[in-house]
Amino acid sequence: MPDLTAAEYAEAQRKNYSEWVAIVPIFINGALAYNPGFPVSSASVVDGTIDRTLIAKVGTKAAEAVAPTTTTTVTSVTATERA
Repeated sequence: MPDLTAAEYAEAQRKNYSEWVAIVPIFINGALAYNPGFPVSSASVVDGTIDRTLIAKVGTKAAEAVAPTTTTTVTSVTATERA
């Protein structure tokens, strides 16, 4: 993948997570990966990591039925460097 600016990376992520939502809890390797109503990575759908019976297309009645009532957006992350 070519080097991307932060804006280009953000747009690529927005596109990747704007097509599908989970309709049931989805576990990957035993860990909860997606709650119902949360966006699912299109790349994980295409490569078969996520079964299509567990997701719905954004904008469909199935997707709207599991839409979360509140949304939390992370706008920044602070990291501590080790000496």
